Amino acid sequence: MTLDPAVFGELVELDAKAGGTLLGPLTESFGRTSEKDLACIRVALAAGDAGAIAEAAHALKGAAAAIGATRAREIAGKIEEVSRRGTPGDLPALALELAAAVAEAREDLETHARK
Repeated sequence: MTLDPAVFGELVELDAKAGGTLLGPLTESFGRTSEKDLACIRVALAAGDAGAIAEAAHALKGAAAAIGATRAREIAGKIEEVSRRGTPGDLPALALELAAAVAEAREDLETHARK
């Protein structure tokens, strides 16, 4: 599992207290917002818009932290930092890493939401 066990454990507890109504919507919300943020990063990369890259990475970093997606949070933070520094050389590779980390986190969420 790619999700932080402590954070995800808290979400599972909250889901149980909510009668199993939390993880499904949370999974859907993370899926929608992460895809939007990844798309914004791709468009901003193509346009060379460092500010938009940093903004989308920051949003995705927060969403990833909320569900315990540590790897996605770390990569999004690195993208945010690199784009704010104005050294975009590593950004395309980092964006690919971020997309893979988000996909892994989404798969973990979806697997547990179906249980």
